[in-house]
Amino acid sequence: MGTLCFYLVNVCYFDYRYRKIPNFWLFFMLLAGLAGSFFEGGAEGVFFFLLVMAVVIVLLYPFFKIGALGAGDVKLFGVCSGYLPCDKVAYFLFFALLIAAVISLIKLLVKQNKKEYLKMRVPLAGPILGSVLLYIGGVY
Repeated sequence: MGTLCFYLVNVCYFDYRYRKIPNFWLFFMLLAGLAGSFFEGGAEGVFFFLLVMAVVIVLLYPFFKIGALGAGDVKLFGVCSGYLPCDKVAYFLFFALLIAAVISLIKLLVKQNKKEYLKMRVPLAGPILGSVLLYIGGVY
């Protein structure tokens, strides 16, 4: 999980600074996750990592198609989900989106021009990192 946090901190930098998640960070996260899964569970661990990742990406793809999520966000959710036990993935998604909703609500309340706010996007790398930290801290 330390490796995941390291990568997420770097992804957060790019997401907040440039509003884009570079694919090379996602690729390194994927490789590290696959290696960790292989060392922990062999081929079966790699299979479950890829299965969980694929299921999350397929489930979130419609949100990308309607413009609610960016492609990098969907890929980041997928890769991060692979690191977690299968029974914790729904909690991970819930808490990440809950953190993003709270941040969005605070921004909405602070902004004077509400129409301007509706055009803004909340970078999701930070809420994803927050959700992973909640998992590490034992909240779920």
